[in-house]
Amino acid sequence: MDSGTWGFFDASLCAPINESTSEAWLAALQENSVSTWTFLDAALGEANVIMVSSGWGDGFYCSYLGFAEDGRLVELVTDFDVLMGPAESERVVLECPPRRGKLRDAVLARYEVTARIPLLGRRAVILGGKGTARLVAADEATPIGVTWRSGGRRYVWPKEYTGELAILVMKGHAPYRTVPPQACP
Repeated sequence: MDSGTWGFFDASLCAPINESTSEAWLAALQENSVSTWTFLDAALGEANVIMVSSGWGDGFYCSYLGFAEDGRLVELVTDFDVLMGPAESERVVLECPPRRGKLRDAVLARYEVTARIPLLGRRAVILGGKGTARLVAADEATPIGVTWRSGGRRYVWPKEYTGELAILVMKGHAPYRTVPPQACP
């Protein structure tokens, strides 16, 4: 299955996984979906499985383990490459509804991002290419749905939305904020 989903569980404690279990998990992920990510925490024998959207989809994401002073494993942190600061992105503003066809823009070209508006739908933008970008609404409250297609990510906004849209082109990572150490139980 190619779903852009990250999963984590303790194999030594888990119950057998079969096709009906997988189907139930996929249905639950869809049910727990919000405009930018999906999540699931499901029982699995004596353990549980945690599943979430994996950042910008398929790729390689680093995981880090945190240990208490006595050597016990107490945390797992996975960087899905989504913690980018606003100073690390450039904005390409679109009219709403955008014109059909391929969008030509110097910022998109510089970061190797492709953008096109389908011929039969002016409420969607398809982003692809080698670069990383996403579509956002100016009000930041309007949900922008995203689905994965062979040509890239297809972003769709509600029919009634007439505000400004923007493509945020990611230039790189903002420095991560340092969090003071927490006491481990």
